[in-house]
Amino acid sequence: MNKTLTYADEEFQIELEIHPATILDGLNKNALVGQALQAAEPDQHRQTAHIVLYPVAMGATVQKRLVINGIQQEMSFEIFLKLPEKFIMTWLEAAYEVNPHWAPVPVESPDELLKKV
Repeated sequence: MNKTLTYADEEFQIELEIHPATILDGLNKNALVGQALQAAEPDQHRQTAHIVLYPVAMGATVQKRLVINGIQQEMSFEIFLKLPEKFIMTWLEAAYEVNPHWAPVPVESPDELLKKV
């Protein structure tokens, strides 16, 4: 079950396709995490985005179209950071929907924890 996302504004025109991950996609996602861990990010927020968000978004995504100010581009981490948060959140939701095994483990509520005691 592939999922297509599009976004357009004055600066960006984007079309992406998210697909069920193959083993190579999973390894690519993990390699992106490894690269992010080696990067010297100037602040904690960029580091979190680089380690947690970017690899999941890119892991099983085929870029069909990314045009910035009329110029065809490849998605980089720096471009990723410039995209609107709402689009990034939609992209991540789609990635987790198509690849639920990539979703973070849900945190148990205090009530659920008390039931275990």
